[in-house]
Amino acid sequence: MVQENTVKERIEKIIGACPNAENDYLEATDWLYDLEPDKIDEIIADFEIKYENILKEYIQIIGAPSYDEKTNRSLIDRWYPEAIRISCWEMSDRLFYLSLEQHDTETPVCILIGCITNLNSLNIFDSCPKF
Repeated sequence: MVQENTVKERIEKIIGACPNAENDYLEATDWLYDLEPDKIDEIIADFEIKYENILKEYIQIIGAPSYDEKTNRSLIDRWYPEAIRISCWEMSDRLFYLSLEQHDTETPVCILIGCITNLNSLNIFDSCPKF
């Protein structure tokens, strides 16, 4: 597991650098060329377990997410369709997120954190639930 202060530092760095923050990749596979779909599914399942463990740590530090792919999949698909799993925390004019993503079948499976700003200018957050 990641040390708590390291997690806090990573979160603060990403949020502080918004809107110019680069995604912080916590873990990633290599490219998945020539792998059978069943093997890719196994890799994703392993990463989902890792994602859940990381999510538990983040919740302990910054609280429960404002929403995730289970509570608002249609909204997430409008701005981040590559996200297999995602948890989003609304923070003033910023949206901090933890994501498990894969862009295409041969691309790496990744767990990352990121931040976007100017949520209202995206015109996709109008339906976002407020907690």
